[in-house]
Amino acid sequence: MSPAKFSRVFHRWASLVVALPVLVVILTGFLLLLKKDVAWIQPPTQRGSSEKLTLSFDRILAIARTVPEAEIKDWADVDRLDVRPARKMLKVRANNRWEIQLDAGSGEILQVAYRRSDLIESLHDGSFF
Repeated sequence: MSPAKFSRVFHRWASLVVALPVLVVILTGFLLLLKKDVAWIQPPTQRGSSEKLTLSFDRILAIARTVPEAEIKDWADVDRLDVRPARKMLKVRANNRWEIQLDAGSGEILQVAYRRSDLIESLHDGSFF
């Protein structure tokens, strides 16, 4: 193989190797720009109706256990607890990416949905790999 042909073949494959991560960052960045507007990426944040935030941690865990999709048995199965006092609600994010939104006063389940934005973020910043 001549040096010129080798150079062309090498650069063709090298450009694919370099372009693939750049393409992943661009595509996932675009999806992250839309995450608040597209429910498929991130479930919309609901509003609670209770005036006081009265749920205890034990009650939150008990309610989260009732949602079969989340597969929560104890606190080790919970990835994050996100409290939104202004919206009078809180989010329980399970390790399997399911999100439970609760009214912070009554404990009523406002929404159960799969949250893809965390996976997309990990692809975007490279922590997935």
